[in-house]
Amino acid sequence: FMPYRPNQGTPWLTPDEVRSYLRASGMSSSTKISDVLNGYGFSHKPLYFERLEEGQVLYQFIRNASIETGDPKTGNWFCGLGATQQDLAIFGGGSGRRRHKFEVKHPFIALIGTARPQSPKWSWDGGGRGGGTQVFVPPNLIGHIASLGPDE
Repeated sequence: FMPYRPNQGTPWLTPDEVRSYLRASGMSSSTKISDVLNGYGFSHKPLYFERLEEGQVLYQFIRNASIETGDPKTGNWFCGLGATQQDLAIFGGGSGRRRHKFEVKHPFIALIGTARPQSPKWSWDGGGRGGGTQVFVPPNLIGHIASLGPDE
């Protein structure tokens, strides 16, 4: 991933810049914005915008279907090839996860940074050492990518 900084000021984004981006991208819930901010390690790792181009490939670990969660859904958090669930501070939960491949169909600006370590939380099948690069795509931009199906 290559950083995209339209305003070449600070070496990485501040929490206020991220909040502004998320609000401008259609996110109005303070709780959901806080959840995104809490997914990144701000204290010592860069967080930046990146322009994702048509044809670029992203991956996502999607929960498997289960009685509790129903059919799997595409979320908003993605990664590059080679990232593990531990790198992204997530785990499989009761039903497990499969890596799916996605392709950018229309260019857009995404949020790129390092996954913050998280304590295990079964309520969202999250937790782990973190440290991997993750990509957040706001809900109103998710239509700019298309699933190419399971990758494993």
